[in-house]
Amino acid sequence: MSDEFREVYINTLSNQPKDTATHDFFRKMLRDQFNSRLVDSVERMWGLPSFIVKPSGEYLQLFLEARDLYIAGYFYSCVAMCGIVGERLLKDWCRATPNVSSKRVEGSTARRAIRLLSELKVIRDSLRDDAMKLQTLRDEYTHARGANPQQDAAEAVKWLHSLIEGTVSVFKDFEASNFI
Repeated sequence: MSDEFREVYINTLSNQPKDTATHDFFRKMLRDQFNSRLVDSVERMWGLPSFIVKPSGEYLQLFLEARDLYIAGYFYSCVAMCGIVGERLLKDWCRATPNVSSKRVEGSTARRAIRLLSELKVIRDSLRDDAMKLQTLRDEYTHARGANPQQDAAEAVKWLHSLIEGTVSVFKDFEASNFI
């Protein structure tokens, strides 16, 4: 047997007694963790754009979860969730597009949906580019190859908001001149 020291991470918190004292300890531990992240979380929240969307389909709850992950500082998860929401929006957009059969959408990738929307000329070039960047970044993070999680999460959120604004925003079909 080697005398070599091996570093390990041990977590036995779930094996603690299930009593009031342990629950109180866990509450304090979680409160301390939350408080230690609070200042940064508030700053990230102030950096997010506002939005007004039409709440249909599955995307809204997923979108809110992606924003919450960013605010809480779970950047890897945030990038992946932004990609998931983007994919859901793109596929729903395809399904709602005339002349697109559900068979062409089901089982396809987000990239396939983007190409299809582009071929049909129903997606603006800038929105298509943001959607592709989001999916590329999502792939990096879902395969554990992310290089700069905090910066990349901010980019993913920005691209997702662009996709939201171009698809399900209440104001998507309005020009600024319509309000003057």
